[in-house]
Amino acid sequence: MSEYRPSNKIVTFTVTFPMVEDMCYLIPVSAMQKIPRCQSQFSRTSLAQMNKTRRPTQDKTKTTKSNSVIGKTRSKRLIAEIISIAVGTASLALTTANTFQTLNLKSEVSSLTNSLQSRDRIMNNNRAQILHLNEGQFKLVHELNHTEFALNQTIQLVNEHSEILRRTDDKMRTIHSMTLFLNERLAALIHAVEAHFIHTSIENIMKNNLNLDFIHHKDLPRVVELIVEATNITFDDSTSSIPIIALISKLLVQQRIDFIPVKSMQKTESGNIIGKLVFTSFFAASDINQPTFLIYELVPIPFKHGPNRVRLAQMPAFIGIDPQTLQFVRWSTEEARSCDFTLMSSCRETPAIRKDLEDNCLYQILTDSPLSSCRVEAFSDSVFIHRIGQHWAVSTNSTTKCHSVKTSNMEQHRITDTAEITLPPVALITTVDTNSLVCDRFYLPGLPIKLGATVSLIQNSTVNPIEEDFIDLHSMIGNNTHWAKLPYIPSNIQAVIDFISNTPKPETTLGYKEWINHPMSFTGII
Repeated sequence: MSEYRPSNKIVTFTVTFPMVEDMCYLIPVSAMQKIPRCQSQFSRTSLAQMNKTRRPTQDKTKTTKSNSVIGKTRSKRLIAEIISIAVGTASLALTTANTFQTLNLKSEVSSLTNSLQSRDRIMNNNRAQILHLNEGQFKLVHELNHTEFALNQTIQLVNEHSEILRRTDDKMRTIHSMTLFLNERLAALIHAVEAHFIHTSIENIMKNNLNLDFIHHKDLPRVVELIVEATNITFDDSTSSIPIIALISKLLVQQRIDFIPVKSMQKTESGNIIGKLVFTSFFAASDINQPTFLIYELVPIPFKHGPNRVRLAQMPAFIGIDPQTLQFVRWSTEEARSCDFTLMSSCRETPAIRKDLEDNCLYQILTDSPLSSCRVEAFSDSVFIHRIGQHWAVSTNSTTKCHSVKTSNMEQHRITDTAEITLPPVALITTVDTNSLVCDRFYLPGLPIKLGATVSLIQNSTVNPIEEDFIDLHSMIGNNTHWAKLPYIPSNIQAVIDFISNTPKPETTLGYKEWINHPMSFTGII
């Protein structure tokens, strides 16, 4: 399947969060009462009053009655906050538009002011000319009347623009105050959401569900890079649908949460900082010089053993073999639950590395030796199917009749003349990409084009790659002389036999008098 390096050390990764007063409820109540700032806040709440009410102090002379004060349920403010955000956004857009209009008005007023100044100079010149000129006096007076009317209209327009500017300035002040309020609400909302994620992560850690959910999503790439570099773990994520942060979480051994108080409080936008919340994560890691084990998955295939249908018992789910030292590691199904051998080069826990294989059934299988150490167990299902590389391992309680069917153009009917295929009780068969196998009790889809290494068969002390499309394993098992042909004994009967054989025999025997007094004895004296 892959290469594996056992984890032989522990690396730590620490994340620190500034803790404000309203984050006291993220930690358990027992820890909350140990922090002075949180303890004073806890004593002022109705929760503390309820605890005192539920556990009143008993007086020997008087009995006091206390009523529990339960605060009203706080309604959800998510919709109101969304409406406030929408109103603030619309107000901000109007402010931007009014700002552009104000700038245009200012430019127009400036141009009008320049025009008025030029006209004022012209009027001064005209007045001087009136004093010195006699002819055309009425004509100049008529022109000055038109100029005065234009000036009055201009002054009125300037006054209107000034009023508009004043109103716009008032609106800008209002929008600025609303923007500040909106920023505060957004900061509070973001702080509440981030605190909620931290609370969920702490709750899961307390339940021993180790996770990294307390890390901000913007910091995850850097965190992943640091952890991968420290643990020396490689990931094969080319065909993986699992996030790499989920794979890294599989290496978590332990997590610890600590609170470090500060000497003096620091004021921030989120509140007063009373300390630091420290998350310490312990990861399993491996050295680069660690020996590499080749991982194999073991799939016991059921077969007929006399009148019964059995399979090899006490077989591990996975096994790792070091080709240089011939050491091996075996995983049961429960031990391999936290591992992903196809995607990760190491696991959180590694079973003991073994050196002696001679007295093991698996060693006898790999060396093609007589299977004297192997045991079998009953298999009750009528059909067993498992994919092994490009082949299908099929085991049934009897022979099975099948037909090969092409899966292309299934929307149209087709008349075919395919020969019937009879599968033995145990067989290894290959289906081509466009050909499927339809049998009486199961269906085998066509496998894609052959990729990767081929499957090898150990037989007669040789390892040969399987190049055939069909192998009759039933005949091979029946004609194999290495199988010891041990009689089949059910597991419950075997347990009784082991119990009887391991029970020590009594050393004392019953005497003649004890035999007479025994309730189940019948004796006669002649």
